[in-house]
Amino acid sequence: RRRAEEERAAASQLLAYAYTSGMARAGVSLVQRQAVRDACFGIDLVSKAASMGSDLASYSLGQWHEEGSHGLPHDLAEAKFWYSTVPACTTRHLDASLVRRGGSSPLGR
Repeated sequence: RRRAEEERAAASQLLAYAYTSGMARAGVSLVQRQAVRDACFGIDLVSKAASMGSDLASYSLGQWHEEGSHGLPHDLAEAKFWYSTVPACTTRHLDASLVRRGGSSPLGR
């Protein structure tokens, strides 16, 4: 019985991660795509995913506030807040991905 409860808890955590990760990816896609674009809805999804703990969503909000892009104000304090919620190991991975696409690292990191 205890093992079944532990397995259910682990499955619930995986489901929550998949839901949050999917929400973040969908939101980022809606904001950044050229063809089908709905920045307002995308930012709403990304904001919700960030509040649920998505590193991708938090990083994206930090980047967009740093740049003042996608309808968000240029706000370095807000950018630093969102970047600070992302673990350093994840930030390095996301920075490397961004640099490969021709972008720059956040806040000079």
